[in-house]
Amino acid sequence: MATGNGKNFGKIVLPMIVLILGLVLLVLNIVMEDEPGAVPLAVSLAGATWILIQRLKARKKNLHNQNRH
Repeated sequence: MATGNGKNFGKIVLPMIVLILGLVLLVLNIVMEDEPGAVPLAVSLAGATWILIQRLKARKKNLHNQNRH
């Protein structure tokens, strides 16, 4: 059971942390400086891209496993 939790951390939790951190930094940057910064935008984009890639990999794996049976 413990191995499944470790896999979920790298596939779901970590990208969500990166995305949320980027969004928080973006909001703080807008509040403090009245403009979004490049770094918070890049961090948010990286987190969202990471989540998208993980979802596409999971979908591809599920389709591949369904075709085997």
